[in-house]
Amino acid sequence: MRWKLIGLILFAVLVAAFTLSNSRLVEVNFLFVSVQMNLVLLMLITLLLGMCLMAILWSIRAWKWRGEMNRLRQQVAELTEQANVKRDEHVDEAKSPMSDPM
Repeated sequence: MRWKLIGLILFAVLVAAFTLSNSRLVEVNFLFVSVQMNLVLLMLITLLLGMCLMAILWSIRAWKWRGEMNRLRQQVAELTEQANVKRDEHVDEAKSPMSDPM
């Protein structure tokens, strides 16, 4: 508990130092728009947009993986069913009385 509190205080100090050292105004030109904003705000907005983009891309990939996993599960179920049928056929053959060749 004590280490968490120390870590939290240290993190807060680092964030405050980062904010104070990057508080100057910068001009941002994007397409046909020009805006002045704090550098720290620009960095945070850029970070959030990057995180959103990565979350979207990761979700698309996870969706594809889920579909592949469901397809493979279905294939495993089908192969297991086929193996059970073959096993039952062999068990039935072993239980059936052998006909006497004479």
